[in-house]
Amino acid sequence: MTIFGESARAAISAGLAGSPHAAGLFRRAISQSGAWMGLGIAGAGMIVDGWIIAQDESLTFAQGRQQPVDVLVGSNKDEGTFAGNTTAAAWTNRVRQRWGDLADDYLKLYSADSDEAATRASRMAFRDELAWHMRLYARLQVKRGNRAYWYFFTHEPPYAPDARNLKARVSSYWVNFARAGDPNGKGLPRWPAFSAGTAASMIIGAIKETPDPQRLAMYDKLYAKILAGLKE
Repeated sequence: MTIFGESARAAISAGLAGSPHAAGLFRRAISQSGAWMGLGIAGAGMIVDGWIIAQDESLTFAQGRQQPVDVLVGSNKDEGTFAGNTTAAAWTNRVRQRWGDLADDYLKLYSADSDEAATRASRMAFRDELAWHMRLYARLQVKRGNRAYWYFFTHEPPYAPDARNLKARVSSYWVNFARAGDPNGKGLPRWPAFSAGTAASMIIGAIKETPDPQRLAMYDKLYAKILAGLKE
């Protein structure tokens, strides 16, 4: 059985993968733009009820105690448009409150010299954090001993002649994975399984854009601090 969802439903799907009571209920999970937690742990993660969600799932996954399921996960190039507008002052204050001693390095990547620049930075950060999140989910499932497939969707409307082919390709990938745990099939561009050594996402769409490793590395640094705090 394969469970799947998008956005909040993707987070629920991933959250179930971390629940001790989900053992044996499904073999695969698909999460489109959503996983078990966010970097802002307070108020952003799964609600720990001591039963279905036994603990902060950041710890569950970091300790390798999540369910041994294969996953297909990813996010979109334009996720950040969801973030809306902000001002330079608001963005800078938010970064300094959240990032602490990492704030200066973060602002070099997501600068806010003007309100317009701050809005761009906020949207880029939303996109990159979600891409980081999906990559982490894939990485930890591979570390757990399972297969993972990580994508980055770059297609933009309006409708183009190749959109129908893209729709058929994506549908085939998803169905193949749900059926057999591998999205690949006859006539489809090869989708390599996620590997910690390469960690390259599958680009789905004509725009050849991928998550920036340097930006994603910033989130690794913040998450390491958060995990250290949770373990204390």
